[in-house]
Amino acid sequence: MANKKVNVAEVMKNNESQQEDSVVAMSVNENIAPSRRGKKNISGYFPPEVHRQLRVIAAEEDKNLQEILGDALNAFFEQKGKPPIA
Repeated sequence: MANKKVNVAEVMKNNESQQEDSVVAMSVNENIAPSRRGKKNISGYFPPEVHRQLRVIAAEEDKNLQEILGDALNAFFEQKGKPPIA
């Protein structure tokens, strides 16, 4: 069996090109809801009581959790001298 020489630089270049193509394909995911396109998820882990209290406030104000968190973030931004953008 003859030994075939492999050009490592060429293999690595081809691999990088394939990875870049995959990243582009993944970033243009058609399955994302239009309301979420161009937006980023912000999350954290809190005790169940925090979640429960946020849900109660959301129900009292007839809003969803995202709207409640947006209001809270805007208040925080204003407190820090930043424009409300959430």
